[in-house]
Amino acid sequence: MPGIINILAGVRAAATSGSATVWSATNKASGVTLSPDKLTATGPASFGGYADTSTTSKIYFEVVFTNFGTIPRIGVCTSSWNVSTQELGDAASISYNPSNGQVRYAGGAIATIMTATATDRICVAWDHTNSKIYFRKNNGSWNNTTDDPASNTGGYSNFVPGAAVFPGYEVYGSTASVTAYFSSSSWSYSAPSGFSAMP
Repeated sequence: MPGIINILAGVRAAATSGSATVWSATNKASGVTLSPDKLTATGPASFGGYADTSTTSKIYFEVVFTNFGTIPRIGVCTSSWNVSTQELGDAASISYNPSNGQVRYAGGAIATIMTATATDRICVAWDHTNSKIYFRKNNGSWNNTTDDPASNTGGYSNFVPGAAVFPGYEVYGSTASVTAYFSSSSWSYSAPSGFSAMP
């Protein structure tokens, strides 16, 4: 009996550890296919989708694009972003394209930072308090500069949502695929001080 209790306690602990956030099965373009665990989104799609949980906190997460497809993007958005008619980084969103390094907002590139390859870990830090976003490749420099989310240094502050945000993605093209790592136990790198995982 004690053994059974210990096993059940372990199952409960595993189920409640880390983040419960996944990609939304409803807030996505019709061409997006989700994996059974809803952590991998695959195209073809015009244009993408976002997570099933929003936040008004300082959050950190990682993604891997197994394939870039035509246009791969990762970032944050509000529920006003139209996943089927707008690119991530058009309205109500801001994004980073690892294939060309462009940070996109309001329908155009506002900066060009580092590029990445498929299988690199793309790290995203969103500071809701200051409406700033930071990107890095693996454990490199934030925004390929001396920007530091932990000290509120630098960051892209163009997007002021005025509402809770969701991690968002774009997988435009037949082979585009992105896997999210929302739970801290699945991260390859550490979050900046003061930032935490999605709920």
